[in-house]
Amino acid sequence: MLPLALTLILTGMLLYADDDGSEEVPQLAVGSEFKGETSAKDRADLPLFSLHFVMMTDHEKAVAAATPQRLAEIEDLLNRKFASTTGEHLARFKIRSFASLETLQKSACPEIYESIVNRTSSRYGDYWKCKDPQVRAPQGITIFIKHHDTDKLSYGGQVTGMPFAQINWERFRKDERVFLHELGHAFGLGHSCPPAKGSGEKSNVMNFSKGCKPLEPGESGWLYTPSQVEKVKTRRDAYAKKFAKVKDPVWASVLSETERR
Repeated sequence: MLPLALTLILTGMLLYADDDGSEEVPQLAVGSEFKGETSAKDRADLPLFSLHFVMMTDHEKAVAAATPQRLAEIEDLLNRKFASTTGEHLARFKIRSFASLETLQKSACPEIYESIVNRTSSRYGDYWKCKDPQVRAPQGITIFIKHHDTDKLSYGGQVTGMPFAQINWERFRKDERVFLHELGHAFGLGHSCPPAKGSGEKSNVMNFSKGCKPLEPGESGWLYTPSQVEKVKTRRDAYAKKFAKVKDPVWASVLSETERR
């Protein structure tokens, strides 16, 4: 298992990522904590972030799993549970696009596709250099569907100010925690330490035993705690300000189509 945060060098760019490992996934805590009963989808007062999915493996089961239905489920999950323990929604999310293997192959950056099918290590470096808006979104959240070439870990962080999550395809198909955990990293959170056995404390979605820090005194809960929320809001507002200045014709078309409905 890889330790702590990884700092990788890709084509001269710093990529910061954390793994979520294979920790036992705890059950949602019982009691009054918010469990995602309401959605932020129609909250016009919250920043709206686009979701751009990219297929980074040709594993047949991974390709089969990336259905419109599954992408919609992830959009819904984030609109319901990217929130505080008390139910304060922190952002809205909407699908921008999906770059399939066919999209990559026929794009202005076919080297990404070639790297995937030939199992070379340059796929992510090639991706971040690509200028084709059908392949690389110039704003918003990028979610890569990855195969475990060397590990089964998932990652989250940012590359030159662009938030991303790399999700192992097996967890992409069925796991909720991995998306909230990795987007937590993309929005500035580190690992929180799991509660000690017998302590009675609740597990937290950012729990991972390697490189972790205890939650602030008195804080507990599955979703984001007060101190975590403040960090998320700071990064959220910075992203929103930055992305508002970026021209993205694909995203503009999605928003325009939504308004016409």
